Amino acid sequence: MQDYKKHFSKNYKMEIPFIGKRADVLNKKAAFAYFNNKHDLAEQLWAKAIHSSNQHYYSCFNLGMKRFLEGTITADALRSEFEDDVFEH
Repeated sequence: MQDYKKHFSKNYKMEIPFIGKRADVLNKKAAFAYFNNKHDLAEQLWAKAIHSSNQHYYSCFNLGMKRFLEGTITADALRSEFEDDVFEH
């Protein structure tokens, strides 16, 4: 974060991760949970974010990638989800 501040002369966007619009906050909490190996909690939070903000772009992407990386959906299913949710944005 310090390097980001030095380079761009502004605060890092995620420096204070739990403020902002509801869907953004849920997405940030989900990412935090995911990287702390709480994958089930992350999935629940991403689902809430998607439902709270009419297909929240970043949450759709993150949840899709999580499912793909864990092998719960195929590449074709991921592409289909992204065509329906992510790519339309």
